[in-house]
Amino acid sequence: MTTNDKHFEGLRKLVYQAPTEQSWYELLNILDLMEGESLAMGIEYVREHIQSWPVEARSYRCPLNQFLKAPPKGWPLIKTLFLRGSEIRGEGIQSIAKSPHLSSIHTLNLSGNGIGNKGVEALANSPYLQSLYSLDLSYNGIGHEGAKALANSPHLSNLSTLKLSNNGVGSEGTRALVKSPHLASLTTLELRGNQIGDEGAKALENGSALRALSALNLCNNQIKGEGAIALANSPHLASVSTLELSGNPIGDEGLKALLKSPYLASISILRLSNSHIGDEGLKALANSPYLASISILELYDNAIGDEGVKTLVSSPHITSISFLGLSDNQIGNEGIKALAASPHLKSLSTLRLSNNHIGYEGIRALADSLHLSALSTLELYDNNMGDEGLKALGDSPYLRTCHVDM
Repeated sequence: MTTNDKHFEGLRKLVYQAPTEQSWYELLNILDLMEGESLAMGIEYVREHIQSWPVEARSYRCPLNQFLKAPPKGWPLIKTLFLRGSEIRGEGIQSIAKSPHLSSIHTLNLSGNGIGNKGVEALANSPYLQSLYSLDLSYNGIGHEGAKALANSPHLSNLSTLKLSNNGVGSEGTRALVKSPHLASLTTLELRGNQIGDEGAKALENGSALRALSALNLCNNQIKGEGAIALANSPHLASVSTLELSGNPIGDEGLKALLKSPYLASISILRLSNSHIGDEGLKALANSPYLASISILELYDNAIGDEGVKTLVSSPHITSISFLGLSDNQIGNEGIKALAASPHLKSLSTLRLSNNHIGYEGIRALADSLHLSALSTLELYDNNMGDEGLKALGDSPYLRTCHVDM
């Protein structure tokens, strides 16, 4: 058997295995040993046989100098490139932007590099981004000027995911992004921690580029009730199924506005931790028909007490909930008793109740509940269950398959 025959035999074995990081890098290593026509045939053979592999499995992590000077010979097969935290600055990002190796990349992660607005301008002007579907530029200090450069780039028309968390984009940068004719294919937009405030939320209200959006992350942006009302009034958010607003003080009035919106009926994942929401807000949520489509609900670190929980779990709309996060609130035994007695939580698989005011009576109610048998994860850190509570959980015939953290 010739050397090339051995290489092809190695490729054949790997392409028929499950796509793992190990098998992927072994494929690349074998291709690095091949030359000329055999290499071209090897690349084409692998390409034909890994079409079903997820893009994430065809990833490559490397230092910047390796990417620029000595990329693997199997580069045309790579779809995801991680250059995260590589301390890439001006000349480095300009070199990346000029590299034709980008032309085959679908997912590019450049987060945490301090690229700045000039670096993003260079990247946005690259003619090799036409195949890019996902771009992560979080933690790069791009500011509103960098956001404008992305918004003005004709090379990002196929982009479906854009992550720009913690960049100081502000309301001005947000306005440019959501009005860009080049970003109309976006389905996921992450703007966490960008100080966009209510003005940025108002820009989103009129964002014509958001029509295809299914996931919107606006956590930690100083959005208040007025901003929530603006989001609720946006017809461009009608396709959003994941809405993340944690860390914004929208309060009960802001939540009520969202629940009255005619455009937010598609939400299935709602994250509203640390949003100044109390029992009144939960009452509005319980009465909203929108609750029926929500499967993941996060309400950590709010001002929710027993009455709010009682109202929520008694709602006939809560039957689709599979994940409920209520840690860091003011919930006591009475609220937990109501939760345990609710016949509407039979789909619940994850329940997080850490750092509340739950004592033995509440723990006993959870342990004895006939309605929580689908639970796979129960989190109870920092409560007041005592040894009796621990024993009740351990003896529960309904929680035997549930992982309990306490």
